[in-house]
Amino acid sequence: MGKTYASADWHGNWAASKQALDFLAEDDKLIYLGDCTDRGKYGIKLLKTLMNDPRVTYIKGNHDEFLEYAIEKEFWDNNSKYIPRISEHKIMNFDTNYWLTLNGGYNTFKDFLKETKEEKEKILKYIQEMLLTTTLVTQQGKIILEHAGYTPGVTSMQRHDPLWDRTHFNHEWVVSPNTYIVHGHTPVQYLKYDIGYNGENPLTEEEMLYKKHFFADEPTDYKPTILRYCNEHKFDLDMCTVYSDRVALLDLDTFEEYYFDGKDEE
Repeated sequence: MGKTYASADWHGNWAASKQALDFLAEDDKLIYLGDCTDRGKYGIKLLKTLMNDPRVTYIKGNHDEFLEYAIEKEFWDNNSKYIPRISEHKIMNFDTNYWLTLNGGYNTFKDFLKETKEEKEKILKYIQEMLLTTTLVTQQGKIILEHAGYTPGVTSMQRHDPLWDRTHFNHEWVVSPNTYIVHGHTPVQYLKYDIGYNGENPLTEEEMLYKKHFFADEPTDYKPTILRYCNEHKFDLDMCTVYSDRVALLDLDTFEEYYFDGKDEE
């Protein structure tokens, strides 16, 4: 019987991501926690690879939603069979240029435009049907997997957004000791160095809501590792791959960690 792994936020890095996929056995499973597109050069190539791999369950991330909105807005009119999946208001107010320039969507959209109409429709349908969360029971206990993460029993579900939430990092764990959250979305560099998980004082929740990302202008040699926090009940798998050229796999039965480093050619 194969193993089940989780990973997240490959962001267009083919070199490291391909190593991770090659590491998987034929009967293994991968719960992919969103955002294989944008930032790097090979987002569409990765998305198509994951969508055609029967081992993969893809949980939607915020960058997947960016692409979904852009496709809906740019390619199908209001009479399309695709429109009812998302509210027309959200689609028409989606700022495509903001995504292309400030959220790394340029390479993704450029390659998407090269696809045939049939492939474009397949990609859109795949994104529309992505899960927002899934729960597994493994040897470790109950594992809740989603892109952004939250704190069961603490996070206000009226505010919680499984694609975007960044308000939960400093919460105390108040639920079962055998329940875990595995997520991506927020690079471990941000949590370690800006929020306080390296021993510094953490931000308040109010500060965290408005704090901007602070990545260096140039990549560094620093190689992040999976961050276990909230009394080791939460796991952050986002390696900020666009800067670190690293992706991580987490074995959901043993919580063993595996790392794959690879830089795409310029």
